[in-house]
Amino acid sequence: KLSWDQEQRPYLESSRRLAMLIQQKLLGTLSWPSGGVVQADLYLLRRVRMPAVMVELGSLYHSGEAAELQKPEFQEVVGRALAEVVIQYQDMQEKEILGPDTEHEATGGKQ
Repeated sequence: KLSWDQEQRPYLESSRRLAMLIQQKLLGTLSWPSGGVVQADLYLLRRVRMPAVMVELGSLYHSGEAAELQKPEFQEVVGRALAEVVIQYQDMQEKEILGPDTEHEATGGKQ
């Protein structure tokens, strides 16, 4: 049986890049402090064979954060920010996989 880090090893750098993009976007979107990007052996990310991150937006035990987390406006802003990052990350991955020459050929020379 492989350990968590052995199963995730091929994706650790990609997961870190995704986490950094999410952190940057949320820091620019929210006025909350960041706990940073931390690599950890989390049950929900074990055995995931793709880049994976967990985003912690706040604590329900903190009354101010709990109130904000429940607001539909807050949820909308965070949801949009996360969706934008996923699209940005996917674009970056596709360009990295294809490379500039292959991408040019795949689009028939059209950008």
